[in-house]
Amino acid sequence: MIHTIEVETAVLKHLNQEGACTVEELFRSLPHLTVNQVFFAIDRLSREGRVRLRHPARFAYLISAVSSPNTVGSAHQTKGEGPLGETDEVYRSAPDT
Repeated sequence: MIHTIEVETAVLKHLNQEGACTVEELFRSLPHLTVNQVFFAIDRLSREGRVRLRHPARFAYLISAVSSPNTVGSAHQTKGEGPLGETDEVYRSAPDT
C-alpha cells in the first residue's frame, strides 16, 4: 500500500518535471496510483498551497506546482489571466487570519 506522502511526492515530482497539466494527464502519467489517491493528494496539496488548480474552460482543470507554499488555511478563489490570455479561476489556500 502506498502512503499519502508517497502519492503527494509523486504528484509534485511530476508537476515540477513536466510543468502544468490537466488533471486527466496527471492520472495517465501516474498509472501506479488510483484516481482516488491522486484526487486526495491534489486536494491536500491545494489546501497546503503547494499546488494551484486553474479552471480555464468548462470541464477543464489545470494543476501546477507552486514554488513557495502558503500556510495551511481556508481555500478561496481569485480571478486571473490564463496562459492563453483567457480569464480563469484560480483556487488556492489562504493563510489563516
